[in-house]
Amino acid sequence: MTQERDATAAPTTNQGPTLLEERPLLGIFVHLLGLATSVFAPAVVYLVSDDDFTRRNARNATNWQLLVLVVTVGSIFGMFGAIALANQSLPDAVSVPDALAVPDALGQVAGLALAAGAVAVMGALTILFLLNLCLPLIATGKAIFGEAWAYPVAPDAIGWIATRTAGRTMWPLVLLGYALATPLTAATHVPLVLGYEGFVILAALLTLGLMGGAAVATAALVRDAQDLAETNASWQPNWLPFLGVPVVAGVAIFLAAEPLWGSANPSGDGVYAFMLVLWLSTVVYLLVRHRRVEHR
Repeated sequence: MTQERDATAAPTTNQGPTLLEERPLLGIFVHLLGLATSVFAPAVVYLVSDDDFTRRNARNATNWQLLVLVVTVGSIFGMFGAIALANQSLPDAVSVPDALAVPDALGQVAGLALAAGAVAVMGALTILFLLNLCLPLIATGKAIFGEAWAYPVAPDAIGWIATRTAGRTMWPLVLLGYALATPLTAATHVPLVLGYEGFVILAALLTLGLMGGAAVATAALVRDAQDLAETNASWQPNWLPFLGVPVVAGVAIFLAAEPLWGSANPSGDGVYAFMLVLWLSTVVYLLVRHRRVEHR
């Protein structure tokens, strides 16, 4: 199955009592799923759905939530980076919160600049948070009446990807992106979890990123295996072992974590085990696919 350009939304004027019956509910409520899960649920819906109306709404929700995620994470990284730079510029034994009390002119400038930057970033994030509460509700309302509403300001990242994968299946690219991004995310996440208590929010965001990436990769692997079967490719994979092994590993670690090493969070250990084995399973899948599927 190949990726095609999404058709332009065609609003309907039928507002009778059967209105909701004429709309796929997933296409309507995908915007609320984005409000609850960020970019991840809309992306999964876009990947797995075959309904045009649902895909158009999921595409718009994914584009918006991707913008919100990038701006939020970028702002947080920027603030931490500014704090680190300001600390380096201050005299010894003086922290950023004490910068305004330092008689040294450089310390005062650093403190004022950091305070102004923090106020600006927090103001922008507050506005973004309010928009992220309102716009998905507007999009949901418009979807009820048959319109796939494109969020203002949000660039069509999904459309950009679709135009560059036209005539080719998108799933291997999704899996490759997951395989490459997961080690980088984990490399940032693990030190924060182990030793930096001041970065709890950032660590939580990275945890959500790892879990969301695993959900997207799961959907993409199933769809790619189905597409290979439909096109009678030279390799006909069964997706169940590639996903079943990570599930078994996660359950096994969950059951063994407390009795074997006295873990205080067996469920968390099980989730991390699942994500690790899923990543390994995805890499194996991609390697075998590359070797056994004919590339044209």
